Amino acid sequence: MFIEEIYFSETEKGRYSGFGSNPAISTGINRIVKTRPERVFDEITPDNVEYVGNRVLKIRTKNKIRYPDFKIVGQNKIIEIFGIYYHDILKVKDGGKPDNPKDLIREYKEVGYNCLIFWEYEILKNSRKEYPKSNLDRVLKRTLEFIK
Repeated sequence: MFIEEIYFSETEKGRYSGFGSNPAISTGINRIVKTRPERVFDEITPDNVEYVGNRVLKIRTKNKIRYPDFKIVGQNKIIEIFGIYYHDILKVKDGGKPDNPKDLIREYKEVGYNCLIFWEYEILKNSRKEYPKSNLDRVLKRTLEFIK
């Protein structure tokens, strides 16, 4: 079992603040800014749920290097927000299968991490302006139970 966590210093974060500007990361999504579901999730969660989706945390699993969206401070627990386009539509369009959250949960478990996954539609309503209050309450409840 090999676990590798790398946190970038503030200087390094500044150096890698542009899209695709980190020479050590040449494949995958070079996303530095939070997606809309990640921003909403970050707003409703407690301070010990830290956003690491800007690639400040790297976890090497058996299959590949993973960059989770959120980490629970002081625990080996991470939270992923699955966007419909990248984790479902794009995969099918490219001839593959949609991502299965159970596979990712198992992959993280093998290297000592517990993982909670939310789909973007659990956080955002189809409307671009309104957040579904009842869904956010459920999301927050599941998150707080996961943190315990």
